[in-house]
Amino acid sequence: MHPEKALLRQIQARAREWPLAPAWRAEDGTVLHRQALSAHIAGLARALAAHAGPGGRLALLVETRSHLVLHLLAALQAGLRVLPIHPQPPDWGATLLSRAGIGLAVTEGDFPLPASVRRIAPFPPAGAGDAEADPVERAELWLATSGTLGGPRIARHSPETLLASVEATRKSLALSDRDRWLCCLPVDHAGGLMVALRALVTGAHVRFLPGFDAAQVLETLEWDAVTHVSLVPAQLHRLLEARSGPAPSSLRCVLVGGGPLSAPLAQTARERGWPLYLTWGMTETASHLTLCPVDAEWQPGQVGHPVPGVRIRVLGPDPDGTGRIAVCGPQVMRGYLGASELPACRQGRRLVTGDLGRWTTKGGLEWLGRADAVLNTGGHLVDPETLEVTFQTCPGIREAAITGIEDPVWGERIVLLHAGTASSDAIDAWCRDHLPAWQRPRLLLPVESLPRTRSGKLDRAALRRLARQAANNTNERRLR
Repeated sequence: MHPEKALLRQIQARAREWPLAPAWRAEDGTVLHRQALSAHIAGLARALAAHAGPGGRLALLVETRSHLVLHLLAALQAGLRVLPIHPQPPDWGATLLSRAGIGLAVTEGDFPLPASVRRIAPFPPAGAGDAEADPVERAELWLATSGTLGGPRIARHSPETLLASVEATRKSLALSDRDRWLCCLPVDHAGGLMVALRALVTGAHVRFLPGFDAAQVLETLEWDAVTHVSLVPAQLHRLLEARSGPAPSSLRCVLVGGGPLSAPLAQTARERGWPLYLTWGMTETASHLTLCPVDAEWQPGQVGHPVPGVRIRVLGPDPDGTGRIAVCGPQVMRGYLGASELPACRQGRRLVTGDLGRWTTKGGLEWLGRADAVLNTGGHLVDPETLEVTFQTCPGIREAAITGIEDPVWGERIVLLHAGTASSDAIDAWCRDHLPAWQRPRLLLPVESLPRTRSGKLDRAALRRLARQAANNTNERRLR
């Protein structure tokens, strides 16, 4: 079997084995069985191929998550280059369409499109066809990076890299057809999409929710007897706020990624029985490359060991062992759109990431933040993400974010944006007791909530804009 056909073939195989088993429950409660799912994919693939042509480029601006996954799989079976885009905000979609050179889009609703892009409506499931249709080679899934530090780039994945990610997680967590997944993350991002693909490939069941509402998520975890779910730390925090009792008894694995996990949040979750596994990965690697059980010995920053088939190296380490993280594995993307393909390695492809890390004494990886996010203040290098984790231990701070503003003397001044009940005087006193002078923020900016991307990560560009706007506001608290 050609490796690029394997992903769709695996889904088809589950349909033959359990044709009447439910594949998923959609947002509106509709259940789709495996045989029907496979037939819908084949029918949609023929319809999309007729519109886009062999090897054509297609954007999916579809808000309903289950519909997006269905059309995405059909596009891959048709051999298309497919880019899922969330329709909001419109400027984001227009930017991605332009960068990808796409002239055809499936849209759910009347979302504005550039004049150069032709619109087609989502196809109804009634267009079913031969479930055993042969997947076309050279299909690609294009995923936009979050663009939190600059403009987005588009990672080129193949069905092969997606299946490799599923298989590595399957081996690490002993996934089976008895699992029940909950998808409450956006599926135009790797973190949410891979939830659906893991379930479909392994024969498990996946339940889609239209967004993240803590009460609805908790109810679904209970009533659907969910065993596996993926969350970002902010979502975990909201669930723990909404539920003071023990974790749902059916839960066996809560994958946490997309940002650093603080010690207080981890401790609260662990005390209530939430089975956390911290992950590290990125869009370019089709979700996580490491897994780390958050047990009593876990420390902030520890992300565990590589999943099977992945090799990780720390390049050019300094005296304390810190350096750039490089990865090799079959789930690593082919490359960025418009750039050269990544170099091959024995495991797959090799990627030098923008992340810093070092090895722990027990052989696991410790993630130390982004190399390109480091602030330089008076010659001292400050990693915002590490400092944010520290501030989450400050009494009265519910959320904390660190950014910088230009300074003619110091290069950059550290700015703390914080949500919660802590006063400026209390934060000032806490900083003097717990932080060296060069790590103390010079500007405190209280906010109702921190700006985040749709995937739940801090929006670094928005943080900088807020900090710059506040720099000339005498109402904000400045520290010496």
